[in-house]
Amino acid sequence: MNLITQAESDLEFTLEDEEDGFGVEIILIRNTSDEYSFYGQSTDISFLIDPNTGIGVQGRTCEVSLRLYNILGVIGEIPNKTEEGTGWIAKYRNVNGDEWTFAIEQVDVDRKIGIVKLTLSLLKNDG
Repeated sequence: MNLITQAESDLEFTLEDEEDGFGVEIILIRNTSDEYSFYGQSTDISFLIDPNTGIGVQGRTCEVSLRLYNILGVIGEIPNKTEEGTGWIAKYRNVNGDEWTFAIEQVDVDRKIGIVKLTLSLLKNDG
């Protein structure tokens, strides 16, 4: 087994294992109707520093990383950026169990290692 094949198979543990790894359930929704559930890694930063002033500002930057293999196998396509009333949105629960809904701002695909990284912006807190 070469290193690329090994790295892709390791993603099952590092991204999707919710008990021993970093996996959290992430729901991708296409055009507000088709829902797909995946497990992946999330980052959620709710406090930013303004690079011009150095002062902390409230904001929310989130990213989720999912296995390309699973997305293509289940959906058959890579989600695209959220547009006005169309496209994709993402939902997941934070460590407190609160559900959040996000627009997809950017889609980055690393085909070599097999990861899709979605950069998200907050649409609403579903409580």
